[in-house]
Amino acid sequence: MKPLKLTKLMKLTKPLKSRGFPIRFPIHLPIHLPTRLPIRLALRPAISLAAALCVTASAQTISATDAASATDTSFASTTDAAPATSATKVASEDSKDSVVHMTEYRVYAVKDFAGGQLAPDEKIGFLGDLQIMDAPFAANRYTAALIENQHARTITDVLNNDPSARPALGYGNFEQMFSIRGFTLYNSDISFGGLYGALPRQVTVTEMIDSVEVLKGASALINGIAPYGSGIGGAINIQPKRATYAPVSRVTIDYTNNSFAGWHADLGRRAGRDKQFGIRINSVYRNGETSIKDEHREQGLVSIGADYKTARLRLSLDLAYQNYRIDRGRPAVFVTTYPAGTLPRAPRGDENFGQAWTYSYTQSYFGMMRAEVDATEWLTVYAGLGGATDDEYGAYSSPYLGNAGGDALASLLEVPYKDNNRSHDLGLRARFKTGSIKHSINLGYAETHLKKRAAYEMGVRTNATNIYTGAQFAKPAVAYRGGDMLNPGVTGRTATSGIALADVVSMPGDRLTLIGGVRWQKIRNSAFAYTGAQTDRYNEDAITPGGGVVFKPWEKVSLYINYMEGLQQGPVAPATVTNAGEVFAPFRTKQYEAGIKIELGAFLATASVFQLAQPVGVTDPVANRYDADGETRNRGLEISGVGEIRPGVRLLGGVMFMDSELRGMKNAATNGNRAFGVPVTTLNMGAEWDMPWLKGLTLFARGIHTSKQYADAASQTAIPGWMRWDAGVRHKMTVGKTPLTIRANMDNILDNNYWSSAGFTSAGYVTVGAPRTFVLSVTADF
Repeated sequence: MKPLKLTKLMKLTKPLKSRGFPIRFPIHLPIHLPTRLPIRLALRPAISLAAALCVTASAQTISATDAASATDTSFASTTDAAPATSATKVASEDSKDSVVHMTEYRVYAVKDFAGGQLAPDEKIGFLGDLQIMDAPFAANRYTAALIENQHARTITDVLNNDPSARPALGYGNFEQMFSIRGFTLYNSDISFGGLYGALPRQVTVTEMIDSVEVLKGASALINGIAPYGSGIGGAINIQPKRATYAPVSRVTIDYTNNSFAGWHADLGRRAGRDKQFGIRINSVYRNGETSIKDEHREQGLVSIGADYKTARLRLSLDLAYQNYRIDRGRPAVFVTTYPAGTLPRAPRGDENFGQAWTYSYTQSYFGMMRAEVDATEWLTVYAGLGGATDDEYGAYSSPYLGNAGGDALASLLEVPYKDNNRSHDLGLRARFKTGSIKHSINLGYAETHLKKRAAYEMGVRTNATNIYTGAQFAKPAVAYRGGDMLNPGVTGRTATSGIALADVVSMPGDRLTLIGGVRWQKIRNSAFAYTGAQTDRYNEDAITPGGGVVFKPWEKVSLYINYMEGLQQGPVAPATVTNAGEVFAPFRTKQYEAGIKIELGAFLATASVFQLAQPVGVTDPVANRYDADGETRNRGLEISGVGEIRPGVRLLGGVMFMDSELRGMKNAATNGNRAFGVPVTTLNMGAEWDMPWLKGLTLFARGIHTSKQYADAASQTAIPGWMRWDAGVRHKMTVGKTPLTIRANMDNILDNNYWSSAGFTSAGYVTVGAPRTFVLSVTADF
């Protein structure tokens, strides 16, 4: 018998085309096919073999979707995790026997959620890949297609699509931070490939990102403790771009009003006989005045992502350099000195009350290495190592609002900041059956070390300005200082470590999935004065359990519940109370959640109800004692929809309703109040429409709404609710032999003026919303 030819094998893949969720076809190594075997016995592995070959050889077909043709993401993001190689060795026709060496492939039939803007699978911390319908959690995985189509320059721009998240500025600086389900997440606590401490501190540029994974709710079991102490209401993880089997040679030039312009180059190739070697290089540079008057920004990024994939081994290395400079950035506004009541009107969105001498400059080196090896057919061993170093210097001046006319006082804060962070993890994933029940046992260890150095110089808050006129004053004289500004000393060290064990159990028919586990976590923290003397020491540990259940009464309907805990360092009683210096055990946030997910063809609808309760340290005004008696309790309802409601019409967004309450507070003025910075209603709803009469033309529109928020714990000073409308258009065409994509987006098209958020980390400061912003870009694929 003659061996099967490759062309014949390829034809066998035609019946495998599907628009369902990813389907896995395991094929074991090696497979020996003697020529005397009946042809029907050879067809079964041959079909699976041809399917794997078809996936790798026809990436252009897959990338013809809206998302993939823009960024080739729908293919890359679904196959990165797979231990796939791209070719199979078939004996020549001169051989007496046909010997086929086959690896364990994952053949995916990709479902386009909202045109590839949302991936159909989730990476759930150390649990690994779970399909959306099999995960007892609320999560979204935004793709590089969305990032590129919406001109999302930072993580804030990506989360403009999520109703559970709201952005803000840091306390006195320009760090991006987020509120997820009403609790703060610092940019510093975003993980990179599952590793904490491996990303830039204040801002992360998006051009190197393949997906932004947003897990909503407490996640100590899944992700461990965030080293900077945030992330109670949700977690964000970033996955870097990888080389796809289709070559990528992409150049983009872009322009933003007023004169902020730049370019982005993206190059990806795979090499080797089996395409086992891959490299992806991204380079970005932008410079100029932004849509805010006299605010100048400069950003640069160079990243290299290399990977190696064989049947049983996956290796990857990511290295990146980022610099980000802001001159005369518009700061947040402090309202602690403003009379209680609704704040005055917000300044014009393009007005800049930042001082001309203020700036912030950060350069960051960061990266990670990862390795996975399939020790056996049922056991995978993995390990990762990552880290980042930031060198930051800034001169800041935030106004303290005094009256309805916008008069304010401001001062000087100048800070050099340096940090050195490293983290690593290692673990095992075992897949086996007990009878007809499938198990995926996950055992993992993770450790993170952070070291920060800082100094400061401060002036006196006596300089007059105005948030409406942007009145300027000279850089104030220094009145206070701490540390060496040229060589800042160590001010803090944090180390976290933990061991986690979990089991994902699938019952026969995959109608019932159970997840349960526990994580032991240790937190060590040392604080130092600017003189070098140690001021505080924290060394505590805790055990956090968690679990969830998914039940599928029908194939396209999932009902789920979960109980999860969040964990953060407990406080140390301040020096002004009778129990000064008392160290409290780590704070646990308890979450209860129940939800439903319904797949309606190419549309996914989800709804969930949840309760999160976070302990709060409070001081008894009578006994003058500090205790962990209070809590912030957030109860909410989330409803979201994503996908195609009719051919060429896609939706992405949802709404969240939140009831937030401060409980157990010793101060009667705050007990029972709504938590500051937590609105009752948040809504994000976007839509895309592929114009039927002009091929390649897509229209985009989005509305973002946030209801009233209190800026203080006493619930006396509030910012009003606001609504913003965004719109965009993109057109794909071919000029000569070069595919081009022209994109134009406008945020806040009505140029509304609004206070966008109240402070998340501390009561008493608010942020001005962005003005009408227009972005135009042209992308060429060579």
